[in-house]
Amino acid sequence: MSRSRKCAIGLVALAAVLAAALVWWPSYGRREHAVDQGAVVGEGAVVVYRTIYLLCGSREEKEEPVWPELVGRSQQEVVQRHPGWQLVSFAPDRILLERQVEAMCPDMVRYRFVTISDGRVAVYYGRDPDHLLLKELSPLRAEGLLPEDRQVLGQGVVLEGDERVAQFLEGLGD
Repeated sequence: MSRSRKCAIGLVALAAVLAAALVWWPSYGRREHAVDQGAVVGEGAVVVYRTIYLLCGSREEKEEPVWPELVGRSQQEVVQRHPGWQLVSFAPDRILLERQVEAMCPDMVRYRFVTISDGRVAVYYGRDPDHLLLKELSPLRAEGLLPEDRQVLGQGVVLEGDERVAQFLEGLGD
């Protein structure tokens, strides 16, 4: 097979993959995307509000009983009464609304995780060691700390707020 023929086949294959990705990607990670066009909100229905925080990648869901004035209303009426939210799924007993915000989740805003990283004391946004964003790398070096402090920081310390972090770091320098 000639080189130009191989290139043409490769380009066609690449175009097919890209086209499939464009069709598939918007629904990736969303199992619930069914919307029953004729459905109305039923008695006892719940609304799930899903917020995706773009700066940290976290998502938060809150489930609440449907507002009484929405019972018997269509999906269009529900969407109109929730500006800024996107309808993901709609059934008489459960509505899923989603929004994306250009912010960090409340946990990352409120808490800090202090530990040792690259031989220095590091401060991260959040409190979940598996989901952190680096806030700052302190000038404090691990080898200059007391052995007990190194051990504690090796496990990590969760603190609430930057003021508490400043007090904690100040205590390490003593």
